[in-house]
Amino acid sequence: MSPPQLAKFDDKYSGAREMISNKTRQFLFTSIVAFGTVFQPASAEPFRPENGAQILERLPMPGDAVTRELRQLRADLSQTPNDLELARTLAKRYINLGRAEADPRYYGYAEAALKP
Repeated sequence: MSPPQLAKFDDKYSGAREMISNKTRQFLFTSIVAFGTVFQPASAEPFRPENGAQILERLPMPGDAVTRELRQLRADLSQTPNDLELARTLAKRYINLGRAEADPRYYGYAEAALKP
């Protein structure tokens, strides 16, 4: 090819080269970021409280009113297992508690209360 033909060839495909080059750079950057994030060694350490007075989690009191009510409803239901209204009340209390505490175990307790 003569120099004028090469110049036309370069002008014609220069945009494609830039696009490929940009796409290649974008792919390489994305790959490096992805591999760097995925294959980074875990450096997390367990949380250790600074002193014994630091509160980690608040648990419900065993003698709180809701627990006492649920315990009483369970005892009543075990005495009269065919009382559907009592079973429904207990199940409803469990469902409400499960929603409030975001604890799925209470949904299982509610289901168990409704089973004969």
